[in-house]
Amino acid sequence: MHRYFSHQFLFLFVMIIGVSCGEPKVRLNSIREVQLRSGMCMGECPEIIVSIDSLLNYKFHGGRYALKQGYFTGKVSQGFWDTLNMRFEQIHYQQLRNFYQERSTDGPHWDVIIKYSNNTKYISASPSGLTDSVESVFNTYLRSYTLTKLARTNHSLNFDLFKGWVKTNDIKFPPPDNQ
Repeated sequence: MHRYFSHQFLFLFVMIIGVSCGEPKVRLNSIREVQLRSGMCMGECPEIIVSIDSLLNYKFHGGRYALKQGYFTGKVSQGFWDTLNMRFEQIHYQQLRNFYQERSTDGPHWDVIIKYSNNTKYISASPSGLTDSVESVFNTYLRSYTLTKLARTNHSLNFDLFKGWVKTNDIKFPPPDNQ
């Protein structure tokens, strides 16, 4: 009888080891792309746009006050993409409001586009108007360009967030009327 249980235990042990050594499971992420833009403030807040998609493509544009200025591209690992998806799921990105009013008069403004399944989520927010957990996820995502190997490109990149972005250098004011 003792031998019978030891054989069953050995069989169970071998099965557990066999199952645990199998191929790693592929995570099914619903997010297809995330774009985040940080606009300027009255001080030296950097102008940054970061875009990462499910094909692991990384696009970056750094404007005034950004550590890297210009257009850059790169790749992220599947693990990074999976972690990013898990962090967005933890903050329940699908239930976030579209607008978060700021509590301060000076600070960066963030615009976010999250494309998932067949939907698109648009969020316009001041970091000070967000909960700490949401701000942390967005800030980590926004600062990821400092940890990602990027190559400068001479081509401008297409970001959905460019739509409606007014470049202040291009605005011309007429002279005052002499009355």
